[in-house]
Amino acid sequence: MIGFKRNEKGARIVRLDWPGNLHAAVLQPHKSASTVSHVTRFEQWQRDDANAEALLKSMRADSRVLVSVWREGDETAIIDAMQMLTDRMFELDERAKLGYLAGGHVELRALGAKHGVLVKPCGAGGGDIGIAVSDDADRLAALIAAADEVGFQKMSVTLGVAVPKVVQGPAGEGQS
Repeated sequence: MIGFKRNEKGARIVRLDWPGNLHAAVLQPHKSASTVSHVTRFEQWQRDDANAEALLKSMRADSRVLVSVWREGDETAIIDAMQMLTDRMFELDERAKLGYLAGGHVELRALGAKHGVLVKPCGAGGGDIGIAVSDDADRLAALIAAADEVGFQKMSVTLGVAVPKVVQGPAGEGQS
């Protein structure tokens, strides 16, 4: 997990340690997102929807809450904060008609809910992978088995490594 903050002095990324009792798996949906087409639709939605900024502001606030509770290490609060942000991601996808959660994320979310596990879309386009998180390793294992049965692949990923401790640069550097 990384925390990202931009201000007048530049951008800052800080690695946040993975909580010991938060279990996770990275699952690959059926179809990757097409970032270019989604960005075009997103920009159009921002221009056309008078309430767009309110939703984006809520998402930024939810992200700040997630980083804050992550620092505290409370797995239940982390899952709750991730759930809030995930709900907003699905709201954004629906309101802006982006379609970046097509290709498996709706199904993964439902399957996760059935097993008591949160599945949050992640990745470059917002939907290239899903990270399943739980404070219960057995529930996570049951989800992974069920996901495999319907064609979702568990990726071999080690979470919480190879992320810089702190990176600083001019505002906007390295952002797309």
